[in-house]
Amino acid sequence: MDGTPRERLIEWLVDSLAAASLAAASAFASLELGGSIGWSVAAACAGFLLAYAGLRGVQPEPATYPLAAFAPEAVETGGDVDELLLGPEMLIAVEAEGSELVLDDILASIAPDSRVVRLFQPDRLPTAGELKASIDRHLGRAGPECTPPDATEALHQALAELRRSLS
Repeated sequence: MDGTPRERLIEWLVDSLAAASLAAASAFASLELGGSIGWSVAAACAGFLLAYAGLRGVQPEPATYPLAAFAPEAVETGGDVDELLLGPEMLIAVEAEGSELVLDDILASIAPDSRVVRLFQPDRLPTAGELKASIDRHLGRAGPECTPPDATEALHQALAELRRSLS
């Protein structure tokens, strides 16, 4: 962190809460082990002070990849334009109020070697009847029989070979 007052406050709160949780655990353990309330308070204080000192002693590593400060620049539209053309395949139309952004895909056809995929092409979507027929065909299809092969003879032969090798 940069060390701004807000960040220092957050670090202090996190360190204090972590040390307080250790202090509470120390006091509880002292009481459970049969210690008096005085010993429990002493254990809590010692746990808090040790944990807080240890946590405050940890220094953050320097930033490995520092980011340069930059300010976003305004985009010039060149007048009263309702549409902004991003590329030859994509057109974004913005309404005059600026409250709604509509993305319009004007890609007419997909080349065979294109990496563009249309997920919901109206002319390629199956009808409800085709979907039902596909589901019925899938559900009606009987799966392969899963009967395990009978390997009792092979097991008996392997056990007999084992007995012979041990004798």
